[in-house]
Amino acid sequence: MENDLTGFRVDLRLLLELGERLISRDEIAVVELVKNSYDADANSVKVEIESTAIKISDDGEGMDKSDIVEGWLTIGSSYKNQHKTTHKGRRVLGEKGLGRLAILRLGKKITIYTQKLSQPCYKIIIDWESVHEDLIRAKKYTSLSDFTPTVIPVIDPIFSENHGTKVIIERLNKPWEKKGIERLKTFLSRLLEEYDKGLVDESKKFKIHYIVNGNPIPLLPPEILLNPHYYLEISLDQTGKFEGTFNWKIEKSQDSEKIEGRIPPFKKVGGKNEKFWVTDPEEGCGPFIFKLNVWDLDSKEIKGSKDVLKEWSGVSLIKDTIRVIQPDSDWLGLDLRRVQNPTTRLSSNQVVGSVIISSDDNPGLIDKTDREGLLESDSSKLLKKAIFVFFDLLEKRRYKLRRSKTLSKGFVFSSLDTNPLKSFKKDLPAEKREQFDEYIDNLDSYREYLEEWALGRDRMATMGLLGARLIHGTRHALMNILQSYPIVRNSISDVPANAREPLERMVKGAQLLSQAFNELNPFLKFRQKRAAEDIKLNVLIGSLEYLFKPDIHRNRIQIKNMIRENTILRSNKTDILLIFANLLDNSIYWIEQSSPEIRIIEFRAKEDKDKIIIQIADSGPGIDSSEYDLIFETGWSQKYEGTGLGLSIVKDIVESYGGKIHADRDEVLNGALFEIEMPFKENREKKK
Repeated sequence: MENDLTGFRVDLRLLLELGERLISRDEIAVVELVKNSYDADANSVKVEIESTAIKISDDGEGMDKSDIVEGWLTIGSSYKNQHKTTHKGRRVLGEKGLGRLAILRLGKKITIYTQKLSQPCYKIIIDWESVHEDLIRAKKYTSLSDFTPTVIPVIDPIFSENHGTKVIIERLNKPWEKKGIERLKTFLSRLLEEYDKGLVDESKKFKIHYIVNGNPIPLLPPEILLNPHYYLEISLDQTGKFEGTFNWKIEKSQDSEKIEGRIPPFKKVGGKNEKFWVTDPEEGCGPFIFKLNVWDLDSKEIKGSKDVLKEWSGVSLIKDTIRVIQPDSDWLGLDLRRVQNPTTRLSSNQVVGSVIISSDDNPGLIDKTDREGLLESDSSKLLKKAIFVFFDLLEKRRYKLRRSKTLSKGFVFSSLDTNPLKSFKKDLPAEKREQFDEYIDNLDSYREYLEEWALGRDRMATMGLLGARLIHGTRHALMNILQSYPIVRNSISDVPANAREPLERMVKGAQLLSQAFNELNPFLKFRQKRAAEDIKLNVLIGSLEYLFKPDIHRNRIQIKNMIRENTILRSNKTDILLIFANLLDNSIYWIEQSSPEIRIIEFRAKEDKDKIIIQIADSGPGIDSSEYDLIFETGWSQKYEGTGLGLSIVKDIVESYGGKIHADRDEVLNGALFEIEMPFKENREKKK
């Protein structure tokens, strides 16, 4: 049978839809047209916003008739792909051939004047309004070829130097209000940030003039941006090595620090292969520069300037010296990242940063058509992870510098201490003392309630960690049960010989599942009263080893349980499990990160008068001595994407029993050592 299909057809409505929806905001649409001027080798471009029109004119190369037909009027053309650089040596920004559709978002009538040196000047008229009305009336397929813009020669001179392009957009889709005008000012100012800092040679200079209703608007950064409290600048090469400087100027403290290191390879998403930076040019990540300015929002210096800072805040992407992703899109997800750890992590409204890349060195980093981020790829994931490593470097240094201002749980509870009040009781009249005692008792009860509530929330935080391990450890067991269910019998003797093996699989799976839930059961009781019981520590360690078995085996870690069988601690089992679970998880993580030859985690315990001393040691990289106290503070974490809750939870629980915990370096394994002192008997009396 003969095929009578004609193939794909393109309706004119698609072009209109692309124009209105391809670019997310009017300000970005104007920026796209400005970037077209940059690609045209213009020395300057003038952007005029009026009540009824938008005008964008430049002194670039302009277009001849061939350029108009083969380039500008050919949607999605590879015209610029054939020319990676301009005559001035600029790296061409527009490679998709879609940026010109930004005009359709702004208005319905477009007039373009363009002239190439020594060539005639042409006038292009595109009236989308009449076309749109025709499409509404027709309500049927209209071929893209049915619409032909008007192209006519112009005799009178338009351009003083006989070359350039001028775009006039009328019948605006919506009026420009103050907020949009201010945002466009910010976008245009940041578009050329690297030019203004003298990082581009004079032959490639590009100036933008911004005029609103006839009034020139200076494109200068606000004064607050010139004085950040913290500044980080880092250069990373194609192997993951980086170096740079961290500067700070807060209150009476001012200094700088040299930063250097190497970001290890990341595992490829969806696979087991480790991914270095540029092992595969299309999937790796090439060199880039990262700059980050940070302000303390509680500083008196920026009082009254927070709104200005918010308007400029965020991290943008600069490709080949031009900003291609605007900072206010939060394409890195900084605010979502901060939710995981609000104590130390920065929010998007207190940072102004730039990621500077080269298209040739980073072919896998492709910005989205709407300019709101990067297309998802291994390259973009590598870039983001590296950026977060640099954020982490600054955040930890900032935390140390601001440590005295940090609000901790210990500070909150110590502020509710009633002992100072009791010293005043003797000076009160007798009739007032009873009321005073009642008031103090209420405060003590309230404090105890808050401590219980906080510990309950801490238990829930650890539930996520253990729940994930439970699911991983019992998935196969559950599958066995489901597969073997039809042939379940009351006893194995009643089952035919050929069915015994499936039944045995099911029974084994059921046992594994039951054991797993039995081990997890104490964690599910965090709402119940924390009743004390005698706990055999060596048995409890065995339970945790089972729950963490997949990670222990995967990392080839040896667990040494050196605790004697008769070592008993009277406490709440859930609390002790939470302590050991967090510490064990910590040791596994750092052994996995450092990959030492010897991989051991050792549990020890000894009795000393009225207390028991418990040690958890490992052969990992250990802890920097300057951070022995810091690691127990809420929000402090050296882990990538860590929440900073684990060790804080451990410390809170230990101290709730009148115990102590401290960190050190283990003399035997040469890694981290956590030593816990706990009283033999439960000590939950209020401190008086």
